[in-house]
Amino acid sequence: MEAWFKSGSTWINSGMGRVLRLPERLRKALPAGLIFYGALSLADFAFTLIAFQHGATEANPLLRHVQGVGLFEFVKLTLTLLVVVVGYKLWHRPITRTVIGFANGVMVALVIYHIASLGLLP
Repeated sequence: MEAWFKSGSTWINSGMGRVLRLPERLRKALPAGLIFYGALSLADFAFTLIAFQHGATEANPLLRHVQGVGLFEFVKLTLTLLVVVVGYKLWHRPITRTVIGFANGVMVALVIYHIASLGLLP
């Protein structure tokens, strides 16, 4: 099994001695807060779809409206992508990091709610 480790901006493979230099655009990766938001939003999306299969309806009034016309998946994923892209563009502003931090707290609570309501907790 190969193992990669990072040295500065260079990734080195311990098995073959190969070196991978990341392009500049990949070195400026998404901030962890935005990655976490995206992951939580996708988890919320997945749990919501599971809840729909059990007869639940969307609690968010705006998304409930689009659920009724068959656009829920498109709108939910588009909004998630929009938040991540705008958050990335504005990450240099302290208010953006604060808002994303708050949103992550809300999303953690929402995912825990989904897990509990679907009976996935012991």
